[in-house]
Amino acid sequence: LSAADYPIVGTVDSGNSVIESNETNNDAASYIRVVEPLKPDLVIANITDRVKRRGKVYDHLVSVTAGNLGEIGADSCQLKLYIPELSQTYYRTIPGLAPGSTYQSDFFIFRVQTSSLTCQGTVDWNNLVEEVDEANNYWPK
Repeated sequence: LSAADYPIVGTVDSGNSVIESNETNNDAASYIRVVEPLKPDLVIANITDRVKRRGKVYDHLVSVTAGNLGEIGADSCQLKLYIPELSQTYYRTIPGLAPGSTYQSDFFIFRVQTSSLTCQGTVDWNNLVEEVDEANNYWPK
């Protein structure tokens, strides 16, 4: 059932097989409200890139912070970091996240020719966790 108010009717002695003093009060009606189930809402909260020069090359420490903005916990899921300049994709499994919590995952990228990287992150990139909003799992936003 989708979220809505649904009528419910109950009747006793529908065949009038029991003799009663009042045969008109055998029905009752009300509504039952079906609500959307609570879900997690996973987001990339932040990405930082700390750079250290080593002669003619650079080492990068890219930190990706995932968070859960939802009302219930999320199961463990996959985090993906894509660096277009390197045509490289990195994956990590992150643990389940309680509501309001975050988890930081660090990616060490060594001996790169550039000091600046474009970092694109996605949490739950393979959509295994059913969420409130599946469209806000990306960075940059």
